[in-house]
Amino acid sequence: MDTSRSPAAGAHPLLPPLILAAVALGVYLITLANGFVWDDGYIIVENPATRSFTSLRDILLSPDIVKPYYRPLNRASYLLDFQLFGMNPAGFHAVNMVLHALNVLLVYLLGRRLFSAGPAALVAALLFAVHPINVETVTFISARNNLFALFFALSCFLAFLRGRDTGGWPWHLAGALLLFLGLMCKETALMVIVPVFLYAIRPFHGTGDRESDLFRPGLSLLPYIAAIAIYLLMRSAALEGVLGTGMAAAELPQRLVRNLYVIPRYLALFLFPAGLTIFHAVPPDWASAPWLVPAWLAIAAGLWLLLRRGGPAARFGLLWLGVNFLPVANIVPIPSYPMAERFMYLPAAGFCLVAGAVLGGPLFDRWGARAAAVRPVGGPGGLGCGGKHHGSPGPGDPRAEPRLARRRQPVRQRGQDRPPFCRGVFQSGLGPDRTGGHGRRPRGMGARRRDRPAPLRRPGPVGDLAARQGDLAGATARYLAAVEANPANVMARYNLGRIYEIQGKPTRAAEQYELFLRYVPVEYGEYVPEVQARLAKLRATAPAGATAGAAPAP
Repeated sequence: MDTSRSPAAGAHPLLPPLILAAVALGVYLITLANGFVWDDGYIIVENPATRSFTSLRDILLSPDIVKPYYRPLNRASYLLDFQLFGMNPAGFHAVNMVLHALNVLLVYLLGRRLFSAGPAALVAALLFAVHPINVETVTFISARNNLFALFFALSCFLAFLRGRDTGGWPWHLAGALLLFLGLMCKETALMVIVPVFLYAIRPFHGTGDRESDLFRPGLSLLPYIAAIAIYLLMRSAALEGVLGTGMAAAELPQRLVRNLYVIPRYLALFLFPAGLTIFHAVPPDWASAPWLVPAWLAIAAGLWLLLRRGGPAARFGLLWLGVNFLPVANIVPIPSYPMAERFMYLPAAGFCLVAGAVLGGPLFDRWGARAAAVRPVGGPGGLGCGGKHHGSPGPGDPRAEPRLARRRQPVRQRGQDRPPFCRGVFQSGLGPDRTGGHGRRPRGMGARRRDRPAPLRRPGPVGDLAARQGDLAGATARYLAAVEANPANVMARYNLGRIYEIQGKPTRAAEQYELFLRYVPVEYGEYVPEVQARLAKLRATAPAGATAGAAPAP
């Protein structure tokens, strides 16, 4: 089973998104009975700009009622709500619910790019769907700007990743447009440019050599920079300055030091969401709180463990959490309150990704071990890289016990005797004239497993089996399907590169090796020197203009 394609064996690919959407909408269904509260009165109900499209020009070119904010697209959404629902609060609440459900799905899609196992992404998205710290943002209509900001930020980042994967400028232009729309909803959407920039230079989940490719990522950032520049010009015109008038910069040291109290309080709300309220006061004598020192020691220990052992997905979650906390860290004074739960909606996506990395991995290990213990080793459900199976031995069969014991081992230990097809086929010395096209088993298939180095998991047993049987065309189709479903399936890319080498297609082989280096996670680092050497050899031996007109890699 390809663990990156489905959270459970045999699960339909649409099942997890449907479950997530149902959960995200279901937990907030009761809010349709709520009315307008708090700031909704003068921002929406009593605001004449909410009732007529003739005010759209003023909305786009003027600051919000609460200065120094400039969030015209968010204000325009209230105008559209009024045209659809009148001043019925149920319609406004329904829009907030749908936006939250869409954000849950985007967290899941991002998790699928970051995690190697579907359950980890599902855990992250489910936690984001139901975490109580998000209640204020979803149920408070005037906090919709946070919903929009996260929606456009995540969409922008996913579009950027797609453009980076395919080299397609339309995706980068779409990403820049999404960034601009996010900024027009709330200025905190700007923080997505940090992971965009870092991934343009060197992705967190990759270890390939990118030094010769810095110019192209720099060009891909230009649309995003242009979108930010246009937004800043519009904001400056509306507010008479980028920061607006009345944004005092006094007492900056005191505001920053106050984060020593605020950060542990926010983390406590994430971990133990009790005592939730629309207003969190910061006491004047906060520095004397006895729990501050042990709290920061626990935070430091947790960060050390996550950075050292959490993996690329956990590190990205920490990055998203940290950069999206900066705008609400009172570096620039917040006119409303120094601490509020709605400020944590964007950082909460990063926290849930970290939680998915911490909880989802062990969950998948236990799930996979339990499935392996009850599934027959032979037959269609048990095909792997170990050659032929003769029947389906039961739990008491001596042929089954060693395999079952091996499958109960931890993933890292188990992976050492689970070679991908490439280590069996390609080390046998096959060339373009020795593809096994007549059904003969390629030489080298009988090599003992422990003599062949292997990664931690295999990319897919069906493609491996086809290659072992000499059906390279069938294996190619399987691996192409695998990388289409998950572009970061690095071992499928490796195997495609080796197949294309065998078939005398150096250009396509080089494309797959380049994509391997782009996506390769740290646990597959042992393959990087070999792939770099093969790529250098292909480039050195390729005739001039060989890449012209080549079909793009999937």
